[in-house]
Amino acid sequence: MLRASDIPEAVEISKRQLGVDYLDDGDFEDAMSDPGQFCVVAEEGGRVAGFSICQVFGPELEGVKLMLPDCPERDLVMSAPLTGLLDSVAVSADFKGKGIGTELGRRCIEEMRARGCGIVCAMAWKNIHGVTNIAKVLERLGLRETVAIQGYWNLMVDSPEGHDCPICGAPCRCWGVFWYRTISD
Repeated sequence: MLRASDIPEAVEISKRQLGVDYLDDGDFEDAMSDPGQFCVVAEEGGRVAGFSICQVFGPELEGVKLMLPDCPERDLVMSAPLTGLLDSVAVSADFKGKGIGTELGRRCIEEMRARGCGIVCAMAWKNIHGVTNIAKVLERLGLRETVAIQGYWNLMVDSPEGHDCPICGAPCRCWGVFWYRTISD
């Protein structure tokens, strides 16, 4: 789990992988103090290699946590007593390709199962070139891709210009793609 001393390295990874305006120190501090959140960290050689911030929530928070349009996937989330969201998963470029993202996801799903979640989901980033940043990891974890929402990431930042995307700038024209699977005991 995340320690306060991990936050500066995690923020730097986030800036490089997810955009400069996506996560800050406060987001990681919230993941440490809010009982509805947690953050799993991977370390290699004394360095933070990657992280995953997760949220656990009931159907009453779907509109805040996911903002899905009216669709069967939204109905599924609304019918689950608790949903686990792989909210942000990022691995430093120095450590990509070593299975760290998959291991982070596996550890997060185990924690979600322990907390009583019936569904694990993620909103993956599909850039304007059609590449989904975490597709291979999500596939390895058994999640499947469903709904795609163009411009989704602009809804997730507090900026009138929209998300400052590392690929297309602000406002972001990329998609948020909903992935999910049920969690069995």
